[in-house]
Amino acid sequence: MDLFELELERRLARREPPRGFSNKVMARVREEIREEPGEASRARTARPRRIGVRWLSDALSWGRGGRKAWTWGVTGALAATLAVGAFVENRKVEQRRRAVEQAQAEQAEAELVDALFVTGAKIHLARERAGAWKGD
Repeated sequence: MDLFELELERRLARREPPRGFSNKVMARVREEIREEPGEASRARTARPRRIGVRWLSDALSWGRGGRKAWTWGVTGALAATLAVGAFVENRKVEQRRRAVEQAQAEQAEAELVDALFVTGAKIHLARERAGAWKGD
């Protein structure tokens, strides 16, 4: 081992606490308990307060659930909005598909009418030629 590692091992070696250490710790704990029983525990676990937002949370809370109810309400409203949006979009897609199918059907009908007209004209011409050939 080099000099650095030896020095580090020496400084991190286990040592006995000084005399009276545990008595000092216990005395400090007793002082904190005497001050106010719940205050010490609240001081350790207290979260920073948000100033100016509490009134909004109180105004939007629904009954006993408070923030949870408000959160579920917003979640439900978003889900309903998403469902309605999906339904409306599906209707639009269906309408576009039907319009395309209608246009294709009208075009096919027009082509069929033209084909029948041409076929009728050809049959008429064939009959005339057949009648002329037969001698009618």
